[in-house]
Amino acid sequence: MQSAMLYGLAQTQESITQQIAVHCPGNHCKWAPYDSLAVCNSCTDLTGVLKNVTKGYIDEAPYTPQENDFGRYSYPITGAVTKYSLSNGVWMDYSMNLISFGTTKRSRTVTFLDDHSMIWSLTIINRTTDGSNLFSAMECGLRYCVNTYSSEYVNGTLQEAASTIPPTLQSNISLEFWDNIIGFCESGFEDYNASSSSISSHSLCPRDDLQFMNKYNLSFWAVDGMAQSLEDLFSTNATSYATGSVQSDGNGFFYSPASMQSIYNSPDLNQTFAGLAMSMTNAMRVGDDNGTVAYGTVGITVYKITGAWIALPLTCILGGGIFLILTIIYTRRQQVPIWKSSSLAILKFGLQNGYVLDSEPLISGMEEKAKRTQVASHLMRGRKY
Repeated sequence: MQSAMLYGLAQTQESITQQIAVHCPGNHCKWAPYDSLAVCNSCTDLTGVLKNVTKGYIDEAPYTPQENDFGRYSYPITGAVTKYSLSNGVWMDYSMNLISFGTTKRSRTVTFLDDHSMIWSLTIINRTTDGSNLFSAMECGLRYCVNTYSSEYVNGTLQEAASTIPPTLQSNISLEFWDNIIGFCESGFEDYNASSSSISSHSLCPRDDLQFMNKYNLSFWAVDGMAQSLEDLFSTNATSYATGSVQSDGNGFFYSPASMQSIYNSPDLNQTFAGLAMSMTNAMRVGDDNGTVAYGTVGITVYKITGAWIALPLTCILGGGIFLILTIIYTRRQQVPIWKSSSLAILKFGLQNGYVLDSEPLISGMEEKAKRTQVASHLMRGRKY
């Protein structure tokens, strides 16, 4: 699954679609729309809810800035310090360019508090341009869902259109029950200074088993296991410098872990997470333990010949036969040798004796002179015609 996650971050959605195993005996196959358990994504711009808070610090209780790029030591300072923060506790001061936090807990998010099918969420605050005091924030998440797929295979390329079915979650324990105890399960969550997923956010309490549409069952292990895979892939050491940047090549920073590089440098986080969700979904579909297969139809070329088109070659054959019979009858009555009815023979001897008619300007004269002219063929043993 982690390989699928990395593939989803590195490839286009067109390439990711081709991961699905397809057997099509022809050049064009289609499948009727079918449902499948999937991973969906969503992103929300949080710039409008960023809080700009300024607080004064004194010598007895100075403020230690968040760690700078490349792990340089941060000296405590006094005076007014301005920080940007979100309601889930993520914050950054003016010394940073970017900070992020990944979690599997709904209570530690801003926009997924009521999403029981959430797998993992990433909150990012970053400086819009280097050296500016303008900041933006975004939160993107992955969740389980059910998609309806319309698939078509054309000339070696799989084309799919997916639409998400509105979730209808059910539980053997009321969802309100888990909402009431979620604060107890995740108690002790305080303000933190961390980089992407650097603080372990594995669930402290088991989640309830969920069910989609009375058809797809999601156990606690399915949700938490997928979440742990994401944490292992996108986490780094909490003691490292907060931005996670490890070096610069003159064109920008590289961040730690390397798996986050595509996310940090993405011009469109929504598209990046869409590719990540699609690749994870394909891994689930291909690795289905039940071996579920969707059957479709294959297009074949059928030539339908009507009576009118059959009559055309028959007419040509019949007309040629009639012409041959009339030619034989005519040459027999006129006592014309058989070879003279051949256009090839006429062309051959006409070329040899064409000078006989050169002096005649009119066709009538040519015909009269032709009647009086005798032509001898060596093949006919000296006989003249």
